[in-house]
Amino acid sequence: MNPIFETQIYTQYQVDLSMLSGFSNSKSPLQEFQTIEAFVEKQCPSYISEISAQRLEAMLAHREIRIIHSPNTSTDEFVVFAWLDKLFISNTGGSHHLAAAHYIAKQLNYAVPLIANLRCYVLDEHYFKIFHQHYAAFVLPRAELDDAIQYFEQSNIRFIKLVERHKELEIFFFARSTDNHKIISIFEEKYRSLNEMISWCVAKQAHNVVLQQILSKNSCL
Repeated sequence: MNPIFETQIYTQYQVDLSMLSGFSNSKSPLQEFQTIEAFVEKQCPSYISEISAQRLEAMLAHREIRIIHSPNTSTDEFVVFAWLDKLFISNTGGSHHLAAAHYIAKQLNYAVPLIANLRCYVLDEHYFKIFHQHYAAFVLPRAELDDAIQYFEQSNIRFIKLVERHKELEIFFFARSTDNHKIISIFEEKYRSLNEMISWCVAKQAHNVVLQQILSKNSCL
């Protein structure tokens, strides 16, 4: 378990459809779209050819929107990453119809309440500071240092290499020590610092409006 990253779960959390910022599952390449509106206009324009209460009802009637039609068995949930000022839905289907409903409801200024579990991924600043005091980590393209690994392993350099899930990136962790001082300095000049990336996320978390709204509704935290 990584103490820097904490997961907080709130059961039966209610949000309005208009609050959603994105989806985690679709047959379409979600990463190509900045907003739900752009996604709908490009991927399913026929769904929004009519802006009416009847079309909204038809979109919401789609059976794959499981948080509406099978809430007791669905694993669909809302997700917040504390360093992003956005609310996502982690869904197993129905993205196009729910996105179209989102589009139409906003045009009509209609409220559409949705209820599901909410999962928040947050950063613990205290544990990050401890990590930063003891380790320096860097993100590299995969196989960037394959030729140097043997040298690392035969030296006094203390490091751990992790391969990113999709195997496109590697992360090198170095203990902050006298032996590692030079290699850390070299990496700081050439590669992306994971420490700096997490530090940026911690700072963004402190000003995350979406997260603050969630915490205000769950004041027991």
